[in-house]
Amino acid sequence: MPEAYWKVIISELIRFGFIEELMAYQTKNGSGWVDNGIHITLKGMEYLEENQGMKKARGFLGQSFFVALEGVIAGLTAKI
Repeated sequence: MPEAYWKVIISELIRFGFIEELMAYQTKNGSGWVDNGIHITLKGMEYLEENQGMKKARGFLGQSFFVALEGVIAGLTAKI
């Protein structure tokens, strides 16, 4: 996936309040992200509870679901 696509995804997750503690910065030499302990917010957790696809994944993975989810978010931020 192109870097610009990942930036849009992360920006939307932040904008909708699903993740926090990741801040974008812009300089004359480019842009990037500062990870201050990125994590899923309570709002993000509520969405995961309501979303049918996420319910199925959580049911299949059990407690490992949350570990996997944090890994996915960390992986996304590594791409940007």
